Amino acid sequence: TASYISGILGNQLPGPGAIFTDLNMQFKRPVRIGDTVTARAEVSEKQDRGNRVTLAVVCKVNGKAVVQGEAKVVAPRRQA
Repeated sequence: TASYISGILGNQLPGPGAIFTDLNMQFKRPVRIGDTVTARAEVSEKQDRGNRVTLAVVCKVNGKAVVQGEAKVVAPRRQA
């Protein structure tokens, strides 16, 4: 289940080139074979210096959190 969070951060938000600096998660409920998992990441804090971003992350099954936590990443710089 945690790999879904990695997938979001590396592919969508902030995307390719993002560097994990910290990932803190709590596993709330079991995930069973065949469950549909929905993963979501939302920016909760942004620091312009160093391009650092903190994201609230959650994975849900049937609308209930199975994993939740916080990820800190260095976002890739956008080219002008």
